[in-house]
Parts: sequence; C-alpha cells; structure tokens
Amino acid sequence: MGSEIIFLIVFLPIGLAAGYLAGPITKGKRPFELIGDLTLGMIGGFMGVWLPAAFGVIISGGFIGASVTALIGAVTILIIARLIKRA
Repeated sequence: MGSEIIFLIVFLPIGLAAGYLAGPITKGKRPFELIGDLTLGMIGGFMGVWLPAAFGVIISGGFIGASVTALIGAVTILIIARLIKRA
C-alpha cells in the first residue's frame, strides 16, 4: 500500500509537467485549455509509466527516464483526445 502512495506522489508532478509540455508539442491552441492539458497529461504520463511496467518492460534512467516516458504518454493521449474532439 505504501509503495502505491509514493508512486502517486512522485508521478503526479511528473504527469503535470508532461501535460504542460505536451500541449505545445502537439501544436494547437490548447483546445482543452491548460487545465484539460494538465489533466490529460497526468493521465497520459501515468499510462506512459504504468503500461510498460504492466507488460514487464523496465524503464531505466530514474527520474529522466520516467519523465521522458511520461511525456511520450502525455503526447499520445493528447493527440488521441484532439482527434476524438475533432470528429
């Protein structure tokens, strides 16, 4: 139980930062506004870190590796969300 709480405490700010950076990377005028980008970035960042671990892929590199993986997840989620919003 304690490790899950630490995981959330550590990756919450990483996910927020990933969401903030993913907005300009995906280009656009932030159709979800800043709060939406941060929220989707947090979800994407969590998925980007959690999914590989669920499949047994170990992300090395510590904080930098986790940040890059979270950013990739956040960008992916934002692109998917923007495509859905356009449709």
